[in-house]
Amino acid sequence: MGTYLIYALEVQCNGLLVQVLLNGVAVFEEAAAGFRFTQLKLNPWIVDGPNQLEVLTGPPPGQELGKDAELKLLVIKGPHGQEPGPDADVVSFTWNEADAPLESDQIVRVLDSPVPVDEGHGRWAWQDASPYAQGDEGDMAALVQQAGQVLASRDSAGYLALLALKTEEMSRALNVPAAELQKDISDVLRERFAADDWQVEPVDPAALRYAPTAGGRLVRITDDLGRPPLRGMGGGQAFETSMTVSHLAQGWTVVR
Repeated sequence: MGTYLIYALEVQCNGLLVQVLLNGVAVFEEAAAGFRFTQLKLNPWIVDGPNQLEVLTGPPPGQELGKDAELKLLVIKGPHGQEPGPDADVVSFTWNEADAPLESDQIVRVLDSPVPVDEGHGRWAWQDASPYAQGDEGDMAALVQQAGQVLASRDSAGYLALLALKTEEMSRALNVPAAELQKDISDVLRERFAADDWQVEPVDPAALRYAPTAGGRLVRITDDLGRPPLRGMGGGQAFETSMTVSHLAQGWTVVR
């Protein structure tokens, strides 16, 4: 078996709306034009075959472009557990207003670049999902409510069952045994569930928001404030979990 490679995205931006897509999947978004410095792993979104990175940006709505506006991006490749070498940068981009002028109240594509990838991790379930369509909101809300009820009733096994596909795919993406990922989740839940103050905020279907990506084959679910849809408290500590779903043969399913 060859060396396992991690692909990571590094973004620094300020004063700009920014969206970064890998294979049509929104992997990074800055919707408030604030300062952000973010690093995240791309392996869960890398596909077998060609991989394409797109960057869209624009000034804050109704505002002039500030002199401190900036956008820098790197895709870094390196062996797992090791410092990246001198050839780690496989994509490097710095936005320059002279080369890519922006217009008020418009988001424009400033980069459309292939990402050289040495290895994939097999086909993901979301690649074959049915696209999101108007009218699917009820079924997605029911899935969020089911997950909330499972958490509220301190049902670790039920929650792990809802995450089974996500766990299997993240195991492949991150080269970590699925059993290890399950144990990590179980350990967190055991600690929170044991707390006398454990509670889960009720899920209000009317407050849920759905953000399709990858041609509607993935849908990120949030509340109306952009927060993760499942939030709770236990042992004096906040608990929240994000949820990205796909419409598979068995119905709407948690995939990330």
